[in-house]
Amino acid sequence: MHRFLLQLLLILVSVVTGLAAHPKVSRDIHNGPSGSNVDVIIQYKRMPQARHHALVTSRGGSHKRDLGAIHGAHYSVPVNALDHIANDPDVVGIHPDRTLNALNDVTVATTGANLASGFGLDGAGIGVAVIDSGIVNDHPDLKGRVVYEQNFAAGDTKDHYGHGSHVAGIIGGNGNKSSGLQYSRFLRGIAPNVNFIDLRALDATGAGSDSNVIAAITTAINLRAKYNIRVLNLSLGRGLTGSQ
Repeated sequence: MHRFLLQLLLILVSVVTGLAAHPKVSRDIHNGPSGSNVDVIIQYKRMPQARHHALVTSRGGSHKRDLGAIHGAHYSVPVNALDHIANDPDVVGIHPDRTLNALNDVTVATTGANLASGFGLDGAGIGVAVIDSGIVNDHPDLKGRVVYEQNFAAGDTKDHYGHGSHVAGIIGGNGNKSSGLQYSRFLRGIAPNVNFIDLRALDATGAGSDSNVIAAITTAINLRAKYNIRVLNLSLGRGLTGSQ
Protein backbone atom coordinates (compact mmCIF):
# COMPACT_ATOMS: atom_id res chain seq x y z
CA MET A 1 0.00 0.00 0.00
CA HIS A 2 2.77 2.40 0.94
CA ARG A 3 4.66 1.51 -2.24
CA PHE A 4 1.53 2.22 -4.33
CA LEU A 5 1.06 5.62 -2.68
CA LEU A 6 4.72 6.49 -3.28
CA GLN A 7 4.43 5.60 -6.97
CA LEU A 8 1.25 7.66 -7.28
CA LEU A 9 2.95 10.62 -5.62
CA LEU A 10 5.91 10.41 -8.03
CA ILE A 11 3.52 10.36 -10.98
CA LEU A 12 1.68 13.43 -9.68
CA VAL A 13 4.93 15.28 -9.07
CA SER A 14 6.16 14.57 -12.60
CA VAL A 15 2.85 15.74 -14.09
CA VAL A 16 2.84 18.96 -12.09
CA THR A 17 6.49 19.58 -12.91
CA GLY A 18 5.76 19.12 -16.59
CA LEU A 19 2.99 21.69 -16.47
CA ALA A 20 4.81 24.22 -14.32
CA ALA A 21 6.38 27.23 -16.03
CA HIS A 22 10.16 27.49 -15.99
CA PRO A 23 11.22 29.91 -13.22
CA LYS A 24 13.36 31.91 -15.66
CA VAL A 25 10.47 32.45 -18.08
CA SER A 26 7.89 35.18 -17.44
CA ARG A 27 4.56 33.58 -16.70
CA ASP A 28 2.56 35.67 -19.17
CA ILE A 29 4.53 34.14 -22.07
CA HIS A 30 3.22 30.69 -21.18
CA ASN A 31 -0.33 32.03 -21.48
CA GLY A 32 0.13 32.32 -25.26
CA PRO A 33 -0.49 29.67 -27.94
CA SER A 34 2.09 26.88 -27.57
CA GLY A 35 2.82 26.54 -31.28
CA SER A 36 3.34 30.22 -32.05
CA ASN A 37 6.43 32.42 -32.08
CA VAL A 38 6.75 35.24 -29.58
CA ASP A 39 9.13 38.19 -29.42
CA VAL A 40 11.20 37.93 -26.26
CA ILE A 41 14.10 39.61 -24.52
CA ILE A 42 16.60 37.13 -23.11
CA GLN A 43 18.91 38.47 -20.42
CA TYR A 44 22.23 36.72 -19.85
CA LYS A 45 24.88 36.82 -17.14
CA ARG A 46 27.24 38.37 -19.70
CA MET A 47 26.94 39.74 -23.22
CA PRO A 48 25.39 37.06 -25.47
CA GLN A 49 27.82 35.23 -27.74
CA ALA A 50 27.41 33.36 -31.02
CA ARG A 51 26.66 30.12 -29.16
CA HIS A 52 23.71 31.75 -27.37
CA HIS A 53 22.26 32.89 -30.70
CA ALA A 54 22.94 29.44 -32.17
CA LEU A 55 20.97 27.75 -29.39
CA VAL A 56 17.96 29.95 -30.11
CA THR A 57 18.11 29.39 -33.87
CA SER A 58 18.52 25.64 -33.39
CA ARG A 59 15.13 25.65 -31.66
CA GLY A 60 13.42 27.53 -34.52
CA GLY A 61 14.04 31.08 -33.28
CA SER A 62 15.77 34.09 -34.82
CA HIS A 63 18.11 36.74 -33.41
CA LYS A 64 16.92 40.32 -34.01
CA ARG A 65 19.42 42.51 -32.12
CA ASP A 66 21.67 42.65 -29.08
CA LEU A 67 20.68 44.77 -26.07
CA GLY A 68 23.98 45.68 -24.46
CA ALA A 69 22.57 47.71 -21.56
CA ILE A 70 21.17 44.55 -19.96
CA HIS A 71 23.55 41.88 -21.36
CA GLY A 72 20.66 40.63 -23.43
CA ALA A 73 19.21 40.22 -26.88
CA HIS A 74 15.89 40.45 -28.70
CA TYR A 75 14.67 37.23 -30.34
CA SER A 76 11.64 35.69 -31.99
CA VAL A 77 11.22 32.23 -30.44
CA PRO A 78 8.61 29.46 -30.54
CA VAL A 79 6.80 29.39 -27.20
CA ASN A 80 7.40 25.66 -26.80
CA ALA A 81 11.20 26.20 -27.05
CA LEU A 82 11.47 28.73 -24.22
CA ASP A 83 11.94 26.26 -21.38
CA HIS A 84 14.74 24.49 -23.24
CA ILE A 85 16.54 27.80 -23.86
CA ALA A 86 16.00 28.82 -20.22
CA ASN A 87 17.94 25.73 -19.13
CA ASP A 88 21.13 27.40 -20.38
CA PRO A 89 22.96 28.36 -17.15
CA ASP A 90 23.96 31.70 -18.73
CA VAL A 91 20.30 32.77 -19.03
CA VAL A 92 19.12 35.07 -16.25
CA GLY A 93 15.56 35.50 -17.48
CA ILE A 94 13.28 35.44 -20.52
CA HIS A 95 10.73 38.23 -20.81
CA PRO A 96 8.13 39.10 -23.45
CA ASP A 97 8.96 42.13 -25.58
CA ARG A 98 5.95 43.94 -24.15
CA THR A 99 4.34 46.93 -25.86
CA LEU A 100 4.35 50.34 -24.18
CA ASN A 101 2.95 53.80 -24.83
CA ALA A 102 3.80 57.43 -24.22
CA LEU A 103 3.08 58.83 -20.77
CA ASN A 104 3.77 62.22 -19.18
CA ASP A 105 1.63 63.48 -16.32
CA VAL A 106 3.50 65.84 -13.97
CA THR A 107 6.63 67.94 -14.30
CA VAL A 108 7.73 71.20 -12.65
CA ALA A 109 5.44 71.07 -9.62
CA THR A 110 6.68 67.69 -8.44
CA THR A 111 10.37 68.22 -9.22
CA GLY A 112 10.81 71.72 -7.78
CA ALA A 113 12.78 72.61 -10.92
CA ASN A 114 11.60 76.21 -10.73
CA LEU A 115 13.93 76.68 -7.74
CA ALA A 116 16.96 75.89 -9.94
CA SER A 117 16.06 78.57 -12.47
CA GLY A 118 16.16 81.11 -9.65
CA PHE A 119 19.90 80.39 -9.35
CA GLY A 120 20.51 80.82 -13.08
CA LEU A 121 20.75 77.10 -13.81
CA ASP A 122 19.31 76.69 -17.31
CA GLY A 123 20.94 73.48 -18.56
CA ALA A 124 23.57 75.08 -20.77
CA GLY A 125 26.09 72.48 -21.95
CA ILE A 126 24.03 69.56 -20.63
CA GLY A 127 22.81 66.78 -22.91
CA VAL A 128 19.37 65.26 -22.38
CA ALA A 129 18.58 61.97 -24.09
CA VAL A 130 14.87 61.77 -24.91
CA ILE A 131 13.60 58.25 -25.64
CA ASP A 132 10.17 58.82 -27.12
CA SER A 133 8.43 59.31 -30.47
CA GLY A 134 11.08 61.69 -31.84
CA ILE A 135 11.65 65.45 -31.73
CA VAL A 136 10.65 68.11 -34.27
CA ASN A 137 14.13 69.59 -34.54
CA ASP A 138 13.08 72.73 -36.41
CA HIS A 139 10.46 73.85 -33.86
CA PRO A 140 11.23 77.46 -32.80
CA ASP A 141 11.52 76.42 -29.14
CA LEU A 142 13.98 73.58 -29.91
CA LYS A 143 15.73 74.58 -33.12
CA GLY A 144 19.50 74.14 -33.21
CA ARG A 145 19.66 72.07 -30.03
CA VAL A 146 18.95 68.56 -31.33
CA VAL A 147 22.58 67.46 -31.62
CA TYR A 148 21.97 63.78 -32.40
CA GLU A 149 19.06 61.66 -33.62
CA GLN A 150 18.56 57.95 -34.21
CA ASN A 151 15.51 55.81 -34.92
CA PHE A 152 14.84 52.43 -33.26
CA ALA A 153 11.21 52.08 -34.39
CA ALA A 154 9.58 51.74 -37.80
CA GLY A 155 9.90 54.64 -40.23
CA ASP A 156 12.17 57.68 -40.20
CA THR A 157 13.45 59.90 -37.37
CA LYS A 158 10.59 62.43 -37.59
CA ASP A 159 8.09 62.81 -34.76
CA HIS A 160 4.87 61.68 -36.42
CA TYR A 161 3.09 61.21 -33.09
CA GLY A 162 3.99 64.46 -31.32
CA HIS A 163 4.62 63.20 -27.81
CA GLY A 164 8.41 63.34 -27.98
CA SER A 165 8.38 66.98 -29.10
CA HIS A 166 5.88 67.77 -26.35
CA VAL A 167 8.19 66.17 -23.77
CA ALA A 168 11.24 67.97 -25.21
CA GLY A 169 9.37 71.27 -24.88
CA ILE A 170 8.67 70.60 -21.22
CA ILE A 171 12.31 69.67 -20.63
CA GLY A 172 13.96 72.50 -22.50
CA GLY A 173 11.73 74.61 -24.71
CA ASN A 174 13.12 78.16 -24.73
CA GLY A 175 9.80 79.96 -25.26
CA ASN A 176 10.55 81.48 -28.68
CA LYS A 177 7.18 80.34 -30.06
CA SER A 178 5.26 82.19 -27.33
CA SER A 179 7.34 85.39 -27.28
CA GLY A 180 5.82 88.68 -28.42
CA LEU A 181 2.97 91.07 -27.76
CA GLN A 182 0.43 88.79 -29.45
CA TYR A 183 0.86 86.12 -26.74
CA SER A 184 -0.78 86.32 -23.31
CA ARG A 185 1.51 83.68 -21.78
CA PHE A 186 5.21 82.93 -22.05
CA LEU A 187 5.73 79.15 -22.10
CA ARG A 188 9.22 77.86 -21.45
CA GLY A 189 10.64 74.49 -20.41
CA ILE A 190 12.45 73.55 -17.22
CA ALA A 191 16.01 73.92 -18.62
CA PRO A 192 15.76 76.10 -21.77
CA ASN A 193 19.39 75.77 -22.86
CA VAL A 194 19.95 72.00 -22.83
CA ASN A 195 20.96 70.03 -25.90
CA PHE A 196 18.79 67.12 -27.03
CA ILE A 197 19.80 63.61 -28.04
CA ASP A 198 16.74 62.34 -29.92
CA LEU A 199 16.38 58.55 -29.62
CA ARG A 200 13.11 57.56 -31.30
CA ALA A 201 11.66 54.35 -29.81
CA LEU A 202 7.94 54.91 -30.50
CA ASP A 203 6.27 54.72 -33.90
CA ALA A 204 3.72 57.02 -35.53
CA THR A 205 0.97 55.68 -33.25
CA GLY A 206 2.95 56.27 -30.04
CA ALA A 207 3.62 52.57 -29.51
CA GLY A 208 6.95 50.80 -29.15
CA SER A 209 8.54 47.86 -27.38
CA ASP A 210 10.87 47.07 -24.51
CA SER A 211 13.62 46.11 -26.95
CA ASN A 212 13.39 49.48 -28.74
CA VAL A 213 13.78 51.27 -25.43
CA ILE A 214 16.65 49.10 -24.18
CA ALA A 215 18.51 49.60 -27.47
CA ALA A 216 17.99 53.36 -27.15
CA ILE A 217 19.24 53.32 -23.55
CA THR A 218 22.36 51.46 -24.68
CA THR A 219 22.99 54.15 -27.31
CA ALA A 220 22.54 56.91 -24.74
CA ILE A 221 25.11 55.25 -22.49
CA ASN A 222 27.57 54.95 -25.37
CA LEU A 223 27.11 58.64 -26.28
CA ARG A 224 27.15 60.05 -22.75
CA ALA A 225 30.71 61.41 -22.89
CA LYS A 226 30.47 62.81 -26.43
CA TYR A 227 27.33 64.83 -25.72
CA ASN A 228 27.67 65.25 -21.93
CA ILE A 229 24.44 63.35 -21.38
CA ARG A 230 23.44 63.91 -17.77
CA VAL A 231 19.72 63.19 -18.08
CA LEU A 232 17.81 60.29 -19.66
CA ASN A 233 14.08 60.90 -20.06
CA LEU A 234 11.56 58.09 -20.63
CA SER A 235 7.97 59.28 -20.41
CA LEU A 236 6.74 55.78 -21.19
CA GLY A 237 4.79 53.06 -19.50
CA ARG A 238 2.64 49.97 -19.69
CA GLY A 239 0.59 47.81 -17.37
CA LEU A 240 2.26 45.22 -15.18
CA THR A 241 1.78 41.79 -16.72
CA GLY A 242 4.25 39.57 -14.90
CA SER A 243 6.73 39.22 -12.07
CA GLN A 244 9.77 39.42 -14.36
